[in-house]
Amino acid sequence: MAIFLVTGNWGVDLSLPPDGTNDKAFNFYSYTNGSSWYLGTNGSVVKNLDGRNGFDAAGRAFYSQLAGNPHQFVYVYTSPANAPGITWTQFPTGGGNAALKRGTPVTFPDGSTGTVCSDAIFDFPLMTVGPSSVYVEVMTDVCRPGNLNPRVHRQIVARSSTDTSSWTDARVTLDGYLSNSSGFSLSVGPTPTSVLYVTEQTTAVGQNCAGGYCYTYHILRSADGGLMFQDSTVSVTSPTANYALNLVAADPGDSQKVYAAGMGSTWDGVGWTNQHVYVAQSTDGGATWPSPPVLVDDANGVSGNVQGSTYITISVSSSGRVDVAWVDATGQDVWYSSSTDNGQTFAADIRVTSVTAPITGVNGNDYLTIASDGNKAYVAYGQNRLSANPKAEIYVTKITH
Repeated sequence: MAIFLVTGNWGVDLSLPPDGTNDKAFNFYSYTNGSSWYLGTNGSVVKNLDGRNGFDAAGRAFYSQLAGNPHQFVYVYTSPANAPGITWTQFPTGGGNAALKRGTPVTFPDGSTGTVCSDAIFDFPLMTVGPSSVYVEVMTDVCRPGNLNPRVHRQIVARSSTDTSSWTDARVTLDGYLSNSSGFSLSVGPTPTSVLYVTEQTTAVGQNCAGGYCYTYHILRSADGGLMFQDSTVSVTSPTANYALNLVAADPGDSQKVYAAGMGSTWDGVGWTNQHVYVAQSTDGGATWPSPPVLVDDANGVSGNVQGSTYITISVSSSGRVDVAWVDATGQDVWYSSSTDNGQTFAADIRVTSVTAPITGVNGNDYLTIASDGNKAYVAYGQNRLSANPKAEIYVTKITH
């Protein structure tokens, strides 16, 4: 499930298997701030696995999906601005062109080259759309002949201009780590800079880290359309705590302002406890991150103790407001908070759900998402209020400031 918003036109994209065997893409749109909806379709997408959506500056809709068994290819589809969601064609124009697949040329940060050498994409793709470019991120194996480590598991970002017919510049975002990396979120800054932010986690085994594992969370920034990425560390596991800040959101009006959100927890010698929502803010394009991050949820109230790291979502409004939503530890309610001072402080938590019922994942780990526009925030989430229905119902709540 993904929610997307552009110039007041927004909708929810759902990935649901209506016949129990084939996943179809359903796109619901509202042009009236959520008071009324209509259904769009994506007949081109038969196997829809955790798709992502976005709009370019011209208002065209874009949709990404995995195809093949196992997950072998990443495809992108586009829909025209005058009727988004009604008709879809494979992107880029000319078709037959997967964004990332076995044999795709890849460039490493040091300038060396390799190719994708796996038939499987090991993580669901992420996609984001800038004013004139589409970016896709995946995790897969990359081979580099003649290197000491000829086959490595890496995060790759590829791009395509929205007006061209090919994918170019597939880049490994971070290299040199013995452990696997995993990307979590993509975010594009405003025009004309179109700064691209990518998150990545690296893992190592260490006696001085909580639970024996050392996690480092990176924010990688590209100011040249995804050709080169600058690495900064937003948080590191300590012997007693871990801030898993694996989500990123750029201010649409100021590309120097970027926010990282995630779950913070403490290690009690046996397991992780005190799981809360945290946000870190950077005002210099991600070069530096103040520590510690800011606590968002009411740690002592009913909204405290988040369900897990995949139960958090963040976005930034065109007004600069930072919006965060999460599922509490009961797994049955969604909460919301916002900041109007660049993430320094957050307002009192607001309960989003009107009914307490199990929050249900849509296509795996997609439990909720948020989109912001002006004085409004929209939170979409899956919830099983109808006990006779084995699948999630989808609800959208509008919050007006």
